[in-house]
Amino acid sequence: MIQKDIEVIHVQSAEEMFEQVTSRFDEQDIVVKAAAVSDYTPVDVLEHKMKKQDGDLSVSFKRTKDILKYLGEHKTSQYLIGFAAETEDIENYAQQKLRKKNADVIISNNVGDMSIGFSSDDNELTMHFKNNEKVNIKKGKKVVLAAQILDELETRWQ
Repeated sequence: MIQKDIEVIHVQSAEEMFEQVTSRFDEQDIVVKAAAVSDYTPVDVLEHKMKKQDGDLSVSFKRTKDILKYLGEHKTSQYLIGFAAETEDIENYAQQKLRKKNADVIISNNVGDMSIGFSSDDNELTMHFKNNEKVNIKKGKKVVLAAQILDELETRWQ
């Protein structure tokens, strides 16, 4: 169930997501970038089915716009929260992302662990704050972890 004060906006592409997020950014106090948008998109998109051909096929990709980075570069007083789904060196990558994206919080998790993350109802997270504090959120149901994240953010955001 969606709360009445939450607006749901459906998009079909990374470019549409960029436009929808950035066009609303200035009016926000807190922005949680939890959606995993593609880092790359195909250069050429066909309108029809590609027929089988002899030989190999190469597909060219282009980098999509980095929404979190853009928001970090353009924030004024917004409190910016991002996520880092990693498979290795999680602590280091989360700290790098926190700095590079100018976020206030990065929430990291290990997507290489098949018992949590994408393929599970459970997750285990670490919240990395700009002031170098960390909060570990122990393994649990994602809905419970979401509430814990919100509780932690509520106590820190001013």
